[in-house]
Amino acid sequence: MSASELLREVPRVRQVPGEAARRWFSSTTMDLIFWLDERGQPFGLQLCYDVGRRERAITWEVDRGFRHDRVESGDNVHASHSMAPILLPAGGFDRDKVLQGFERAAASLPVAVRDFVRKVLSAWPGAPAIAAARPQRGCPPAQPPAGFFSRWWEY
Repeated sequence: MSASELLREVPRVRQVPGEAARRWFSSTTMDLIFWLDERGQPFGLQLCYDVGRRERAITWEVDRGFRHDRVESGDNVHASHSMAPILLPAGGFDRDKVLQGFERAAASLPVAVRDFVRKVLSAWPGAPAIAAARPQRGCPPAQPPAGFFSRWWEY
């Protein structure tokens, strides 16, 4: 596996005022995004896989469970400009295949990050009972919480 296929944290991810803080890990074949509560703990994640081919996304949130979508890039050769990517319902989710690909791409991530993603994905298709709490609606931090750039998985 080449270095570009390993998930690496994206520095200085743009945080959107009024939305939950997030962290993003990326490679040439996958993107992994965590949504964080006020304490910097994850309450949801999205793993985009087969990036650059037939991209799909598995999304989990503590209070909503799972969703599996295909990613429509918004690139249309017949349009005069690109549009924003959108998520549309996808067919079946091959959990074992995605987990294998994640294991390869996550080799450079801290063990606790890999374990958390493994735990969530292994619970497909049910809603996992994972210790996490979604921030109250309308109350997510406008700015990253204190210590946001520290390693939350080491606490």
